[in-house]
Amino acid sequence: MEAYRKLRDEFPQVRDEFKKQNQKLLAFWEGGKLDVISRKPIKSLADAKGVKIRAIGVVLHKIFKEAGFIPVTLPATEAYDAVSRGVVDAIIALPDTTYKFKWYEVCKYWTRTGILGSIVAYGISINLNVWNKLPTDVQEVMDRVGSELTDRYPTLLFEENKRYEKIFRDAGVKFYELPLADQEAWRKKVARSSFEDYVKKMEKTGYPNARKILQRYGELLGYKPWEYSE
Repeated sequence: MEAYRKLRDEFPQVRDEFKKQNQKLLAFWEGGKLDVISRKPIKSLADAKGVKIRAIGVVLHKIFKEAGFIPVTLPATEAYDAVSRGVVDAIIALPDTTYKFKWYEVCKYWTRTGILGSIVAYGISINLNVWNKLPTDVQEVMDRVGSELTDRYPTLLFEENKRYEKIFRDAGVKFYELPLADQEAWRKKVARSSFEDYVKKMEKTGYPNARKILQRYGELLGYKPWEYSE
């Protein structure tokens, strides 16, 4: 979240994304880290071979296919029944969605992948026309409170995920960490190509300096996918 904040400060193009929609961003936060929950233990990439996994989007399909999984597109609302009926054996999951959809009732194994971080995917914004009509003192309060929420959210997310994990463990879910060697092997297969594909996509949609912005974002995050050799 701090990296995104700095990116907004450094690049008007990033900062103006909300302005294009006639919105002012007041607060923003990230989702949890993506992991894998499954019907059988997945302790290594070898265990992932041939496992049918509920996935969404083009990027995640490619990433998990390279790891040996068989991605299956399903909406979240159908994942519980799909696991119960054996249509899929695993789900790409976040703690909050796992709790809300009760996936922990049918998937008793949780694998922390270590390679899928979180993204700044949520925010609170206000219509610029409305914002511009507000008194200055009201704007100052809303800006301050929005910034405070952004600062506090990582702690709130951490505490909430701890609560979810206890619920899962009490329900019999076992947790595993993917070995570091497997994490690195997985990154080498997908990191650079995923980055390059996204850069090209953004360039085609009207962002000629997409590479510069995304490389700066990677530097701020301490992660440089373009340096991986596949």
